[in-house]
This record gives sequence, C-alpha cells and structure tokens, in this order.
Amino acid sequence: MKTFVGNVSRNIRLLLFTNCLIFSSVSNDPISLWFSRRYILRETSNVKMAAPARQAAKQALDKHSLLYKFKKWCYNKSYFRELGLRRDDIIIEGIHAPAVKEALRRIPKQDLDARNFRIMRAQQLSMMKTVLPKEEWTQYEEDAAYLQPYIDEVIREWEEKKQWDTA
Repeated sequence: MKTFVGNVSRNIRLLLFTNCLIFSSVSNDPISLWFSRRYILRETSNVKMAAPARQAAKQALDKHSLLYKFKKWCYNKSYFRELGLRRDDIIIEGIHAPAVKEALRRIPKQDLDARNFRIMRAQQLSMMKTVLPKEEWTQYEEDAAYLQPYIDEVIREWEEKKQWDTA
C-alpha cells in the first residue's frame, strides 16, 4: 500500500507541477516556466542522444481524459493567450540565456519573425491595458510548441557533450 501511494503521489505531484506551473496565470513568470520544463524533462526523459529529440513522437492525450480537461482549463485561465501569445513566446532569455539564444538561432526565420511580432503586439496591448478580441485569442488546440523542442535539443547536446568530456 505504501509503495502504491508513493508512486501515485509522485505521479500526481509531477502532473500538478507540470500543469500548474506551465499553464496557470499565477506563475506566468518565465523563471518558473523554465524550471518546470527542466524538471519535467529531467523526470520524464530517457533519450540519451540529442538528435532524436526533435523527431521524438509526442503522445497525444485523449480529449475526454481528465488530464486533457485539466490542462485545457489551466491554459484558459492564463493571461498570455488573451494577448495572442503562445506558450513558447513567454520563454525569455533569463538565467538560461545561452540555451534559449541558441534555440532562437536554430528556429526557422518565419517562426522567429512571427514570435517577435506576437511579443511586440502583446507589449503594446499590455501598455494600453487591453486584450485582443476573443476570436483572436490563442486556442489550446492550436498552441503547439515551436521553440521548446529546440531548447530541449540544445540542453541534451550540452549534457551529451559534458558526458563525453568527463568520460
């Protein structure tokens, strides 16, 4: 019983940590977002090589599952979607500037231009203390990660390089 509860509580903690830190409006600051993604990557990653990171297939959630509904609810409570931003737009060059800068250098130019446009528009809307019309808000189903796979790949490359250097 204790082992079962321990495993369940670890999975529940990981689930709550994942969803609440990434999607909640309480913790939209980039530092919490970065550390939560690093924690999730460390806890769930078993890929050793850097190159397959981008090609790794993402497991799709069932739209009727409780996890999917909880993630969507948390996403809908966030403020950045009202400004037309995507999840990866709120990752900034903070403490881990080299990884984010390298990932931004690697993404296609049209994605970088679209990101810069969304960020500038969000800054303008924030200064005017207004939001986009509801039909222009970012939808949960449309918000796909475009920068995070590159960040994960950079981090894995650095970890792999570190392992090769220490061996």
